[in-house]
Amino acid sequence: MYSLFKVTPDLAVRKTDGAFSITFVTSDMSNVSLDTGDATGIKVGLTFNHTFTATPPFLINVISDFSLITDINCTNQSLTACDVSRFENLEFLNISQNSISTFEISQNTKLTDLDISNNLLDDEQINAILIALDEYGLENGTLDYSNNSGSPFGDEVAAAY
Repeated sequence: MYSLFKVTPDLAVRKTDGAFSITFVTSDMSNVSLDTGDATGIKVGLTFNHTFTATPPFLINVISDFSLITDINCTNQSLTACDVSRFENLEFLNISQNSISTFEISQNTKLTDLDISNNLLDDEQINAILIALDEYGLENGTLDYSNNSGSPFGDEVAAAY
């Protein structure tokens, strides 16, 4: 079992009820198994909508072959942290409109479309993401890091642009 997200709904202005939604895409169209960690059992599918029965923070665990997951969409869900390091074939990730302050993509070398807008990422986090994406050498992707706490700076980041 691997913890994918740590969700704390009481930290977000619009998420105080413990509701959660996430969508996955897998390379072979297989389902993903998800354990919400609140004794409601393991769910299987590609789209999950869940209302937690426990007290925050919530820990969501993916129980599947991580290498099959290519897309994750989890916007406006009050995420405070996100670890996608084990999803080595991840190509699309949208975690916009959350409260994420720590995030890294050093293991996601196939990531071409990334939306991390409207989070709490600082200058260093954004710089590291830009440099990592540049080092992967992939083309024709999209990146949205707008409306975060920081903005890119420095010669190394300017070269990555």
